[in-house]
Amino acid sequence: MLGLELLAKLGGTSPLVPGLIAGQLADNQGAVGLAALDALTQVMPGDGAEPLRTAFERGPSQLKVEVLIRAVAGGLLGHAQLQALVARALDDADPGVRRTAFTVRVMERRALSHALESRDEDFGRGTKEVSRWLVQRARRAQGVAGNPPITDAELQAARDAMPAQGTTGAAITESDLEPLLAAMACRTPDTAVRGARGLAQLGDARALGALLQLSREPDAAIRRVAASSSRHSRTRALASGWCGCWTTRTRTCAPPRWTRWWRWTRTRRWHRRRPPCARATRTCACGAWTGW
Repeated sequence: MLGLELLAKLGGTSPLVPGLIAGQLADNQGAVGLAALDALTQVMPGDGAEPLRTAFERGPSQLKVEVLIRAVAGGLLGHAQLQALVARALDDADPGVRRTAFTVRVMERRALSHALESRDEDFGRGTKEVSRWLVQRARRAQGVAGNPPITDAELQAARDAMPAQGTTGAAITESDLEPLLAAMACRTPDTAVRGARGLAQLGDARALGALLQLSREPDAAIRRVAASSSRHSRTRALASGWCGCWTTRTRTCAPPRWTRWWRWTRTRRWHRRRPPCARATRTCACGAWTGW
């Protein structure tokens, strides 16, 4: 690492220096990769997006997570050079990189992050983990010696200092849902189920189709999450008589026959019997799947 520090000081003397430093990004030792990223940031002029892009493309999974943390700390997730990088991180081969990418994208929308933290324990743990990384990064920049325990006040201060859109507790707009919709469209099942779960917990019926498909995944953990998330979303959709179909002229579809039958017989002793038409169809009048 001493050699990397010397190369960083020689950054303006030779055009070969950035390439020599970038060659150390792929080192399996995490300390070497971090030192190479720091040195590359010093020798490359600009806003810091180019070193982060290079480190993500060449570095191992641990360095990719560090790149995402630095990007969100610097407000660079929406940078033109990093937008495609963050989108690829959602489908990365490493599950830790995928989870961090989803968490930081949602944390960038304060209203959405606040709403999901109160509903999703897994997402809440992810936000605390990202906040701890932000505190540790701030301590390294300040030259804090040792490793004192991280307090809740430091975690909250790191969250408040992170560049983000909107305000905590505000109403969620359609643009705020973009991280969840992007995650739900990913090829990787665990990323897709995170996005669909978030939409379902917000009562958005657009998650129903994705949750149905994810409930058929070979991974039992994915199936359990999809099943538990679909219950909440289906209940709210059926209560309003809407299956999530956007192809009809009106937003509200007619409730299926068995839903009307259930409401008519719910006060009778034999209301727990499955209605005859439910054995024949699971679809709404528009043709979309509604569930039981």
